[in-house]
Amino acid sequence: MRDKLLIKYDKTIAREIALQGIYQLLQGQPLEEILKLEWTDDEEIFEDGLKYRNKEFIKSFAKKLLEKAGQNLEEINEIIDKHFTKNPETISTIDKALIILGITSLKYFKDIPPAVSIDETVTLAKSFGSTNYMYKVVNKILDSINKNQNI
Repeated sequence: MRDKLLIKYDKTIAREIALQGIYQLLQGQPLEEILKLEWTDDEEIFEDGLKYRNKEFIKSFAKKLLEKAGQNLEEINEIIDKHFTKNPETISTIDKALIILGITSLKYFKDIPPAVSIDETVTLAKSFGSTNYMYKVVNKILDSINKNQNI
């Protein structure tokens, strides 16, 4: 049981790193550079209680998320356009990165239950979203996408 909790926690850290990478991608950083994960070499990410985590697993999972998001960004943007009720161009960069992360997990990681993908993304939106209600928007969009069988 303890190992499952550790893996889930490691995946949460990996999602945070992937979120940072997607944000960089949206800022125009080349995917090849982002996939190097050089900013994760800073021990600050793994300080204190995190220093004993499985760093290689975390980086590997973050890289998989980033690869899928980067390689499929055009398709993911089309999905956002279909499901975002307002003008998609009004989404802040961090909020768009959160939505891209959620869609990537839903669409390309079938081994992760949709409820887990949505919950993890909503949890990140509570911490990193541009407003204190953004998590509700992220939840609504991802739930709508999940219910649509065409993703």
